[in-house]
Amino acid sequence: GGPLAARAATSVPHDAGPGPGPPLGLATGMSTDLTRQQVDQQRMVEELIRVNDRLRAARDMLQADQDFLNTQWDELAQAQQAHKKAEKALWEEREELKRLRAQQGATSRTLEHMQEKVCTAAVATLEDPGGVQ
Repeated sequence: GGPLAARAATSVPHDAGPGPGPPLGLATGMSTDLTRQQVDQQRMVEELIRVNDRLRAARDMLQADQDFLNTQWDELAQAQQAHKKAEKALWEEREELKRLRAQQGATSRTLEHMQEKVCTAAVATLEDPGGVQ
């Protein structure tokens, strides 16, 4: 015999028990359908796991973004509070300056008034040295 005969002698007979083919006792068509269904389910499960992993990664990214935004929000609120305090301090400083300016104006007017009295008294004294009473 030639190569075909040699191959036939070494090949496994069809009734040699479970092998790569369908399990014994099941109809071949039913077995193929089951196997195909199991493969499809396995593929679906793997795809769902991949989708779930992508969703988890996206959720983690969103959480990181949310944490960052919360931090930015807190910093903004603190900056606004500091700004309000600074504004209030500036307003109080402005009011104090207004008060001091008004006080200085009153003091200047008082000094001018006293200066006028002194000058008037001096002139009167010079004009009538004995008449100042």
